[in-house]
Amino acid sequence: MLRPAATGPALACTLSLFHGTSNAWRGSDANPNTFTDGQGLTRAYAWHAAALFVERGEYLTVRGCTITGSGNGFFVASGGSEEVVSREILVEGCHIYGNGNPGRDREHNVYTEALGMVFQYNRLGRLRAGAGGNNLKDRSAGTVVRYNWIEGGAHLLDLVEAEESTALATADPRYHTTYVYGNVLLNEPGDGTFLVHYGGDNGNVPTYRKGVLHFYHNTVVVRCNQGGAGSRWRTILFRLETNDETVEARNNIFYRAAATAGATATEWTLMNTAGRAQFRVNWVSPGWLTSRSGLPFTGSVAGTKQLVTTPDNAPGFRNLATLDLRLEPRSPCLDSGGSLSAAVPGQYAATLQYVVHQRREPRPGDANQADLGAFAGTRAVGIRAKGLTRALDSRGYPGWRFGEFPAPSVLPAAAGAVAAGTILGAMVAGAGVVRKRRRPPV
Repeated sequence: MLRPAATGPALACTLSLFHGTSNAWRGSDANPNTFTDGQGLTRAYAWHAAALFVERGEYLTVRGCTITGSGNGFFVASGGSEEVVSREILVEGCHIYGNGNPGRDREHNVYTEALGMVFQYNRLGRLRAGAGGNNLKDRSAGTVVRYNWIEGGAHLLDLVEAEESTALATADPRYHTTYVYGNVLLNEPGDGTFLVHYGGDNGNVPTYRKGVLHFYHNTVVVRCNQGGAGSRWRTILFRLETNDETVEARNNIFYRAAATAGATATEWTLMNTAGRAQFRVNWVSPGWLTSRSGLPFTGSVAGTKQLVTTPDNAPGFRNLATLDLRLEPRSPCLDSGGSLSAAVPGQYAATLQYVVHQRREPRPGDANQADLGAFAGTRAVGIRAKGLTRALDSRGYPGWRFGEFPAPSVLPAAAGAVAAGTILGAMVAGAGVVRKRRRPPV
């Protein structure tokens, strides 16, 4: 648990733990996993045991950590008054996976509530087998999720209302605006029906976010059959809880396909049954539906005439089989985007892109951010819609190979990053207690 004795930007924390196997999760009521406490007593883990638990933390950066093997992986708690609220938390370059409890949906890879919460350059992998929790669940004001690789969960992103910090969070002007951009979001057989949930979930509707989710320059990949093992009849991109929540979706790639050749793909739906959506230019797989089939839609959707697709369901990924989701030189997603909403400040422009894994690089050759999805590219000189007139490498791009990127140390810090209170280079397994951390070359 991180429970600083002091507050403010001067706070600095350092954490360095080995990464090993862990049973820091309850397991079962009948035969729970146990630990020995500071008094030498044997105790059972709580369901919500967390590898890294932040309480009343301020100006804290968690960087380069591996967090696995717990009920909740990374947890940030806040209370309803200044002395017990957490604020300005940055999580970057971490690998968080394998958390949650089988048969339960209350524990997650990430579960946070703070005033100011930024996630960037992280790899959020799948939860523990059988766990029903979300990948990233957040109840914060000032939530920013950018340049991450996120796989699986009941929701990939569950962005809902503040609970313990309601009085402070709802008074923070950032509470009603959330930024999600530059991410890779992957959904496979056995994962949840609803990819992105925004608004609230506890039934106290007046405290829901009631604002705008700015969702841009993301690459969403769904591969699931409509029938068979691990299948889903439908997959729904946005679940907005009420008509007071709005999603602004621009310059994304929304790809859907069957998981196995020849099978019928899961139904691909943009909205659930409520909420307001403003779509601008986005690439979407053919056969999409505006709202959930079989149920009435009470919200509103605008801009679907600007959605673009290709009959062959080919956005132009380099190699979908290996999840190389960068754009090939002939991709229809190159130079196809539009401007961001005027409500998006310049500090939240998509100027970087994710590098596999847990790194980033400048978004190459896309000064106007006109390429769709999380990865920008360059339409090479001499390449036409039919045929190639210039020799390309084995991946279809002149002189640029996957993984050959500048080291993160040479890149500038992202805008808005919190510099103080850093947890550096840690690898965390289990519920340990921590006390007072292109253009491409041609």
